[in-house]
Amino acid sequence: MKRLANLISFTLHPLIMPSLGVLILGYFQAFPIIPEIFTRVLLITFLGTYVLPGLLMLLLYTVGTISDLEIKQHSERSWPLLLAAFTFYAVYRIMSSWPLAPQFIGFFAGMSIAVFLALLFNRWIKISLHMIGTGGLTGLAVGLNALLGISEIWPLAFALMAAGLVGSSRLYLGVHQKAEVYLGFCVGLIAVLGAMIVA
Repeated sequence: MKRLANLISFTLHPLIMPSLGVLILGYFQAFPIIPEIFTRVLLITFLGTYVLPGLLMLLLYTVGTISDLEIKQHSERSWPLLLAAFTFYAVYRIMSSWPLAPQFIGFFAGMSIAVFLALLFNRWIKISLHMIGTGGLTGLAVGLNALLGISEIWPLAFALMAAGLVGSSRLYLGVHQKAEVYLGFCVGLIAVLGAMIVA
């Protein structure tokens, strides 16, 4: 069970969630977008919210700022979160200058806000970053149905299933308390859905 929980945590890593969100938006063609531009959006999202933060975490590990790549120690999370917040914000700024639908840009804004909120909450509680990611994906799925009128149930079902699996795995591994898991999910959900609504 521990091996399975670690596999779920690795597969549904919070840094991959923005790229999954873009894939969902592209699959359902939620917004009119030229295929070439969509490919660039996906590539920049993947590089800016997965590859670059991952490399920065590896750098922090190499210089001894963090003791492990999973950032298990609450006291070591500030620098990785701060760097991730800036890379997420940079992606949002790039996307906001492109001819994309407001809700599409709102998704990026929401994910960026969620990371900044994680940095803020980290002062008091070891909020679950995994659950922020799945919460953001759930917010996107709700937005697809409620805001854009795309009557598809599977994105929401997938997001909720991912949240359940990830939350259970984090609790089983003993890396988070229930309050940290629930708070993480709510932060991701509200940040993304709220940003899409006001976009």
